[in-house]
Amino acid sequence: MNETNCKFIAKTLANKGKTLALLLPKYGGLAGKELCENRRYGTELSDYAKALAGVGGIIHSGEKMEKYSISESEVAGVRKLLGAGDWDAFAIVADEEGKARRALDAVYARALVLEVPEETRRALADGGSEFMRPLPGKARLYPETDVTPVRITRERVERIRSNLPKTFEERRGELEGKLSEDLREKILKSKYLQLFERIVGELGIEPKIVAGTLEDAMKSLRRDGVNVDSIGEEGVYEMFKLYSKNVFVKAAIPEIIKGMAGGASASEAVTKLGLKKMGAAELKKAIKEEKSDFGSIMRKYRLRAEAEDVKKTMGQ
Repeated sequence: MNETNCKFIAKTLANKGKTLALLLPKYGGLAGKELCENRRYGTELSDYAKALAGVGGIIHSGEKMEKYSISESEVAGVRKLLGAGDWDAFAIVADEEGKARRALDAVYARALVLEVPEETRRALADGGSEFMRPLPGKARLYPETDVTPVRITRERVERIRSNLPKTFEERRGELEGKLSEDLREKILKSKYLQLFERIVGELGIEPKIVAGTLEDAMKSLRRDGVNVDSIGEEGVYEMFKLYSKNVFVKAAIPEIIKGMAGGASASEAVTKLGLKKMGAAELKKAIKEEKSDFGSIMRKYRLRAEAEDVKKTMGQ
């Protein structure tokens, strides 16, 4: 086609490019077949060449060659060169040789696909669609092109390994014997798990008390209409911080939560509700007033005195 009147082929050749052709055996009746309005099978082949090789497109034998100013004698010459029969088709591409070969490789690969391929397509204004790129498969693995490479040293691996979070099974093992099976499973699957671990780890409070509050007491209060979620995790932490300092007793926790749900801080709720833990002198006075009746004392002061402290003081 050195003397062709086809402008883009002549321009390619003048710029030291190549015009390559591919034989498509038995595709003669398919290349020009219209799949939908304004799209033929050959258009699909061209889309693959454009997307995967970066060429401007292809010419295939199902088209009207006169629109490219390609003569009948040139078509006959291409057919003869390729050994194409009446039922065969061909594709022509003109570009830099490497791109042209990649384009025909893409055309050939698509022509071998006999079913609907897995691919991403672009919607067109006329209601049709065109090929954009193949869908990524399980073999898709390549470096991220937009991120600077990071050298993975042994020291980095060890540092990461030493800071890995505990696994579910490790957490379960640590709680073995500290919580009932039911409460253990609840807290392990709870949104409060990190708060639970923080309170137990930093404040040293018995896990049973913390888990029971977070999973049972707060849930029960929520069912009763108390807006426990308004307290927030920091509010709960501050409440247990006061508990760890013996400001109030375990039985008072639900009442303090109610007070905090009303807008008070933990310390304000303790003061407002009169729930400050009884001191030694006050406890001795209460025991004397109740004539050392343990049941009577706990019924009256259970929100201000721990049963263990009452028993210990009575024993003295």
